[in-house]
Amino acid sequence: MGKKGGKAKGNSDTRKQAERQLKASEARYRELFNNMSSGVAVYQAKKDGEDFVFTDFNRAAERIDKIKKEEVIGKSVLEMFPGVKEFGLFEVFQRVWKTGKSERFPVSQYQDERIVGWRDNYVYKLPSGEIVAIYDDVTERKQAELAVRMSEQCFRAIADYTYFWEIWVSPRGRLLWTNPAVHRVTGYSIKELMTMSDFPMSLIYEEDRDRMSRAFKSALRGSTGREVQFRLRRKDGTVIWAEVSWQPIYNERGISQGHRASVREITARKHAEEALQESEYKYRTLLKNIPQKIFYKDLNSAYVLCNESYAEDLKIKPGEIKGKTDYDFYPEELAGKYRADDKRIMQSGKAEEIEEGYIKAGQRVTVHTFKAPVKDEKGNTIGIFGVFWDITERKQMEDALRAARDDWENIFESISDGVLILDREHHIIDANRATIGALQRSKDEIIGRYCYELFHCSDHPPEQCPHEKVLASSHPETAEMEIEILDRVHLVTVAPVFDKEGNIAKTIHIARDITERKRAEETRDMLNKELEAKNEELESILYVASHDLRAPLVNIQGFSHELSRICELIHSAFADRGIAAKMGEKLNVLWNKDIPEALGYILSSTSKMDSLLSGLLRLSRLGQAAMKVERLDMNSMLADITRSMEYQMKKAAVSLEIEPLHPCLGDAAQINQVFSNLLDNAIKYLDDSRPGRIHIYSKVEDGESIYCVEDNGVGIAAEHQDKIFEIFHQLEPDRKKGEGLGLTIVRRILDRHNGRIWLESECGKGSKFFVSLPSV
Repeated sequence: MGKKGGKAKGNSDTRKQAERQLKASEARYRELFNNMSSGVAVYQAKKDGEDFVFTDFNRAAERIDKIKKEEVIGKSVLEMFPGVKEFGLFEVFQRVWKTGKSERFPVSQYQDERIVGWRDNYVYKLPSGEIVAIYDDVTERKQAELAVRMSEQCFRAIADYTYFWEIWVSPRGRLLWTNPAVHRVTGYSIKELMTMSDFPMSLIYEEDRDRMSRAFKSALRGSTGREVQFRLRRKDGTVIWAEVSWQPIYNERGISQGHRASVREITARKHAEEALQESEYKYRTLLKNIPQKIFYKDLNSAYVLCNESYAEDLKIKPGEIKGKTDYDFYPEELAGKYRADDKRIMQSGKAEEIEEGYIKAGQRVTVHTFKAPVKDEKGNTIGIFGVFWDITERKQMEDALRAARDDWENIFESISDGVLILDREHHIIDANRATIGALQRSKDEIIGRYCYELFHCSDHPPEQCPHEKVLASSHPETAEMEIEILDRVHLVTVAPVFDKEGNIAKTIHIARDITERKRAEETRDMLNKELEAKNEELESILYVASHDLRAPLVNIQGFSHELSRICELIHSAFADRGIAAKMGEKLNVLWNKDIPEALGYILSSTSKMDSLLSGLLRLSRLGQAAMKVERLDMNSMLADITRSMEYQMKKAAVSLEIEPLHPCLGDAAQINQVFSNLLDNAIKYLDDSRPGRIHIYSKVEDGESIYCVEDNGVGIAAEHQDKIFEIFHQLEPDRKKGEGLGLTIVRRILDRHNGRIWLESECGKGSKFFVSLPSV
């Protein structure tokens, strides 16, 4: 008993001690776990590694991921961190859980809708089967690295692409770095320069080496240099001028890192300086020998200097003018004017050109003076510079030229015809008043424009352009031209103007308006054509009158004689009762048959004559009727016509199709008659052997509205198609009623409207009558 009790007590003490140690260990673990600077997350695998659930989450993890432990414990990592798959860490969880091998996940950027940052992860598996992820937020470090990298790239970009040749030399004089500009300046590559044993002396021009050697040694001692000029021999042997500046480089502890030098080529500037020196020499030479008078005055208008030409006029030496004023050389009134001019120009700060009088050898001459204020480097006026020269002879020539010009202008502007002057490229140089008035534009709107652009609204010259013909032939050309912008016709005469070398410098165009004459000629031609047509029509009418009207008259005459004979027989029969009894049967025939038949022929003939005469009267009145030309709604007009002919169409059992029609210009009453006649003819000449069909449609082409009345009637043979528009011509006079004037009237109406009518037809298939009228 004693031993057993002692052993039990010993086991109990050992267990308690182990429990205490375990609790202490867990406490230490928990303390370490919660106070680690790195984030720690512990996960339990679910569904054979398809998901992982949080089982623990330390304080650093809460800080890094901005979320509380209570919010994640027991939750899926896919739910709490939805970007973990795209981040790539989820695959690491699965591999570590399956293989048990730890993995370091390289620094990468995690991002979801809640957080974004750079993370460094280490993942391992616990004996319990849980996996642990230890991670740090390295966002600030990555941003700093990025900033450094960007800074280095910016420096490299500036250094590599700067125009100057940049150099970094060590404290011992060894070349440490240079930028690509070295090749542009010296012709050597960076590699060649870096391996150059005697840098930089081998690059220095021989005569400048001693001076530049001293400067280089001074730079190694820590001196600063500014814009030291020297000559440099390039790789190809050419010598250029360069300018170098340098300054020492120290690290953060103040230890010398050598010096940086910046070299730029100044060959062009040196050449400019040499050119300036040469220019100074040329200036002084010019000042001494130029015939113009040159002077310089101070702020008080006292002379500072002048050239020899001016001094010679004043009868002094150039050096004697200093300190003198205009009052020492000119009359008081003239000197006062010169001083007032000087004062005004110096106060305004603006140069002026002045024409003024000048006394030379006792004679007053006209001079042209240029005066400009002289300013110092700060922009303050310190004097006045002047140049003047004698223009007396030129002024006299200008006066004579101006008078000649005035005479020319007066003649040019007074010509009633339009006059233009063009250069060789068709540009308008000048235009007279008549041209400007016709165009109703200002002269500024005309000058400089292309002639063909302005007058013909085109981007190229018209065919048979007289200007181009003159340039080609050197002889005057005349042509009739329609000026589209004016809607007028001109007779244009173009003549060349030669320069001193005998080449054509420009051309003169004289345009005479012949529109009224052309219109009169067109009217005359049109009247002649109308007269010829009238004569032809009159001949046709005379033929009809002598032929068609004669037949009814013959009938009337013949049957009148027959009636007279019958009447005599009746009279003698009634006078002799015996004869009357014998002739009873014959009288019955005369009374009931012969007399009514004769009277019928007479009435038919008189009706025919009346119809023909009425048709002639309508045709004659058509040319006298006044026209009211307006915009016509053809859809409305055809609707009215078809309504008025509805009975005829129903009787003929014809189907009518009218497409939407374009409008036109014309007299409503006369155009109504045109389409009424055409529709009436289409109905009249339908083919009885098949259902009748009439189709009306239109189109617009070349400024004309063209209408078509199409039928499937009997058609018209080719030999009759030219005759159907003749007066009194009938296609089937025995079968169809009418006087044969319908199409004649149609053509006469369309002639008056400047329209046309034509047809396409084939026997047995039908006809198409086309009508053209001016489009809206």
